[in-house]
Order: sequence, then structure tokens, then C-alpha cells
Amino acid sequence: MRSRKPILLIEDDYVDVLTVKRALKEINVQNELVVAENGEKALEYLDDPEN
Repeated sequence: MRSRKPILLIEDDYVDVLTVKRALKEINVQNELVVAENGEKALEYLDDPEN
């Protein structure tokens, strides 16, 4: 059974984000990809009780 939890990617380079998205699509990963531009935004996402 595969997990449906979101994947948190901390990356500020748009080209790198696209590369990761493409790679995940190629291996058929269905999880939502959440992109945070920096560590502070990632912590805000993780601290949000709705996530």
C-alpha cells in the first residue's frame, strides 16, 4: 500500500522544481508535491494544523 501523504520539496530554483516534478511523474508518484521556497516557509507549512 502506497502512502498518499504530500511530499514537501524545499527549493527556490524553478528549474529544479520542474525537474523534480518531471522525475516524480516519470515514476508515477501520485502524491501531492508541496513546494516551499525556503526553510522558513517549509516550517510554516509543517506548523499549519490543516496540513
